[in-house]
Amino acid sequence: KVVARDSAGNVQISAPVTFVLSTTTTNTGGTTTTTPPPAPVVVPVVPAPVVAPPVVPAPIVVPAPAPAPAPIESPPGVSTAGLSNAFAAIPGGLTKEAAQTVSTALTAVDTATAQGFVDTMSALPPAQAAEVLKQMASSTPEEAKATVQFMSTLAPGTEVAKSTSAVSADGKETKTFSLDDEVAASGATIDGVEVAGVRSATTGKRTVAILVKAGQVARINRSKSGIWPDLTFPLLSGKLSGVAPVIALPADATSVTFEPTPAGLNSVQQGSLGGGNVIPLGLPFTFKVLSDSRSARVQFSLPSIKVGSGQTLGYLYSIASSTGGFAGYLRAPAEFDAATTRQTWTLSTAEVADMLVLPVALQPAFVQNFNADAHIYSGPDEFGVDFGEAGPAFTTFTVVGPQVGTRIYVYSPVSGGYGWIEASGVGPSGPPLS
Repeated sequence: KVVARDSAGNVQISAPVTFVLSTTTTNTGGTTTTTPPPAPVVVPVVPAPVVAPPVVPAPIVVPAPAPAPAPIESPPGVSTAGLSNAFAAIPGGLTKEAAQTVSTALTAVDTATAQGFVDTMSALPPAQAAEVLKQMASSTPEEAKATVQFMSTLAPGTEVAKSTSAVSADGKETKTFSLDDEVAASGATIDGVEVAGVRSATTGKRTVAILVKAGQVARINRSKSGIWPDLTFPLLSGKLSGVAPVIALPADATSVTFEPTPAGLNSVQQGSLGGGNVIPLGLPFTFKVLSDSRSARVQFSLPSIKVGSGQTLGYLYSIASSTGGFAGYLRAPAEFDAATTRQTWTLSTAEVADMLVLPVALQPAFVQNFNADAHIYSGPDEFGVDFGEAGPAFTTFTVVGPQVGTRIYVYSPVSGGYGWIEASGVGPSGPPLS
């Protein structure tokens, strides 16, 4: 390194200098000697040792223990241990608020009903039992109690359909239910030949419960198997709480929609039918069946509701006018089934495409024709066949259904049959003279 300083000793230049050794030739006394440069000093370069980072073991994550299910209260002597599988099938378990709703419902019923509920829930697959508890958790106390009562009487083997929910643009919640959880078909013997993967026609038909509360809409699509089970729809609120319609759909049906509390009904649709002989037992509910065939039959089964002395139970169903609007109610052609103590009847899928059902109590009522010119018809509208004169003047007819349009549904003592008579041609009367 060359360093130059001034007279005061201050550094003016400081720069590194590289010296290179080369071959040197020396002439001494006529002898030329060549001195090679010294061999370079090779300093081996030793790489820095590679130091591997210490291996840090992954932390062992111990999952937090599942939260203990919120306690469920029940009447004395009724254990809720049978609900443990249902609790396990609910992600995160029941919240404290949901557990309180279930507890309130269980303690609001008698011991036998509470025990029946627990027994039914214990027999269900966990996912189905969880569906019941989740529905109860979001219900009002009245609806939760009605759910307990319904489940306590559920026939052995009845299933509970699982659902997914979505809210439409009008704010209405629609629950779509799946019917594809049926037990796989097993082998069966038909005409002495064993056939695999079939369901024997003699095997008891499945029954599936559809749980939906007020304000919701239930939609059920045909299962992949194409086989419809019987569907039961318990009403969980209002005056009809506890009524559970059961329907049997034809194979041609593609979907069914059920609405326990349809909105936007006018007073006539709600049961203000005039005449004083029809007393609604509650508000109507709706069925809509879509089908590939308009002539296939849908079977309905509803309970025999107790009515007042001298009254007759009737189930009315709505019919559409020629323009598609609401025309009125007809009395269902129900027959009493002594084996089940229920009222059963069938309608075509065309009639059930969009149908209100209204349970009513019918008061005895009679009308008389003013003169012999009054005619009786096969139907309430312009398409009804004219059967001719209803009977002599002042014939007494028994009213058997509400007025639809301009006609009243009556029993005729003249023909011994039923028909529709123009309301303008008759007036109220007492019972016929014996």
